[in-house]
Amino acid sequence: LVESRKDGLWVFYRASESERELISLVSGRISREELIGEDRSSLDLFVRDRDVRKMEYFDSVAENWSDIRSEITGGTDLNSEIVRRTESCIRIADLGCGNGELIKVLCEGGKSVIGVDRSPRMLEEAGKFLSRSSPGNFDLRLGELEHLPVREGEVDCAVISMVLHYLDDPFSVIEETARVLKSGDRLIVADTGPHHNESMRTGFGHRWLGFSAGLIEQWVTGAGFSKPSVSSVEASGGVIINIFQSQRI
Repeated sequence: LVESRKDGLWVFYRASESERELISLVSGRISREELIGEDRSSLDLFVRDRDVRKMEYFDSVAENWSDIRSEITGGTDLNSEIVRRTESCIRIADLGCGNGELIKVLCEGGKSVIGVDRSPRMLEEAGKFLSRSSPGNFDLRLGELEHLPVREGEVDCAVISMVLHYLDDPFSVIEETARVLKSGDRLIVADTGPHHNESMRTGFGHRWLGFSAGLIEQWVTGAGFSKPSVSSVEASGGVIINIFQSQRI
């Protein structure tokens, strides 16, 4: 009745595709059981509590984000790799902008940048950092990546750099990103390939231990983008960071 997928020390379960008909026959009856209702209430509480703890984590590490990011990327100059792919873009959204380091180098290239993050403390750090170091035009906005505080077609490029592995539903964020781009506009996604470094989950709050290139390609094309080009750089501990570039169809 269920299928499992192992991810590091975690195992994820879902209903078996081959047994959907049987599951649909019994699910209506099961859903009326009092115990199932209690389980669903407990799950809702767990998810809300996890969201609060996740927010607290990012607020708590905001001042040290540069060091944490460097430890994960192994000193790889990922920001320069991303900037190189935005040459023809004018107005860029940095989604999950953290402390603003990518925004700074984008602004140095004459870009106008909207930075979005859900952590008030992280945006506070970004504001202080950019006010000291950035000569460019930037706009920091507090908001969820699943519901971006960005108008339709407001930017011509969106960057999601080292963010998807923190999210419960990465595909929904890529879908929402498509909304703020017009046909022909650019999407750049950078994230780690699959790995088994469980300390990334326990020490750095990662939700996922990387993604295969095929899975991200599936998400990107499923959200209305062209098949992406992919290149790779090596991070710490042999972990690979894949960089995807695609266009809104």
